[in-house]
Amino acid sequence: DDKIVFVLRLALGLLATGHCTVDVETTVLKAAAALRLPTPRLSVGHRLLQAQFGSAPPHFLTCKRDFVFSTLKDLQMLAEAVIAGEIQPHEAHVAVEVLNRILDTPLP
Repeated sequence: DDKIVFVLRLALGLLATGHCTVDVETTVLKAAAALRLPTPRLSVGHRLLQAQFGSAPPHFLTCKRDFVFSTLKDLQMLAEAVIAGEIQPHEAHVAVEVLNRILDTPLP
């Protein structure tokens, strides 16, 4: 499901580029709600992400952390667009495409 892929990759991207764990949780839960994912549950640690949607099995993901503020800014802007409804739930594939472009952009 593109919605789940988006939310998981967004969470890892925000965490990996230097966002604090509390703000990652808040932002990602708002994005999940905007995409109408069923009962999102999220726990974010320093390098560990645990997420579950509805009765689906939980996802346990890890990442490295760094500070990449240009990427973090772009990810936050994309998250805000989803939260504001500028990208509708049925357009989640577009959000994934934009997210992939952001994350694949070479560092300066």
